This record gives sequence, structure tokens and C-alpha cells, in this order.
Amino acid sequence: MKKDYFLYILSLVIFGSNGVIAHYIPLSSGETVYLRAVIGSALLVLLFFLFGNRPTVQKHKKDVLFIALSGAAMAADWLLLFEAYTQIGVSLSLLINYCGRVLVFVVSPLVMT
Repeated sequence: MKKDYFLYILSLVIFGSNGVIAHYIPLSSGETVYLRAVIGSALLVLLFFLFGNRPTVQKHKKDVLFIALSGAAMAADWLLLFEAYTQIGVSLSLLINYCGRVLVFVVSPLVMT
């Protein structure tokens, strides 16, 4: 039980310090997002092959477009978020970033009906 609490607190500290650390990275927002995407992609590809998986792109051709669009949307979100860190600070940037998701959640029942 204590291990679960420790891992939970550790994840909160890591997630909470992400913006503060990113604020002090001496790279532009575009460079930060590019390096983050390259390192993350390389790590995922490495783990994918280390666990003995094989690509199945031929079986799921339609999904490749949606995965690429999802990655582009995530990169745009990171780019705007990291730029906001430098422009208006970490706390206000995170508040605005997450309020957007809440607004979509609140308005979606009105739009989807």
C-alpha cells in the first residue's frame, strides 16, 4: 500500500515539475517540442521491437492517418504550451491549457445533440 502512495506522489511531483523545468530550457519552443517528439518516438520504437512486436501497418492502413493526425495535434499542443510557458508563466499556461479541455467537455453535449 505504501508503495502505491509513493508512486502516486512521485508521479505528481514529476508531472508538476514538468512546466517549471521546461520554462528554464534554453531552447525555443519548436526545438523543445522537436527533441521531445524525437526522443519519445525513438524510445517507443525501441521498446516496441525489444518486446518482440512486428509492424502491422499493412493490416491497419486507415489507422495510420488518424495516428499521424493525433501526433500532429499533440505536437501543436506542446508547441503552444511551451511557448506559453515562456510568455505568460507556467501556472497561467497550465490553467488555460486544461480549461480548454473542460470547455470542450461542457459544450460537447450541446453540439453533439
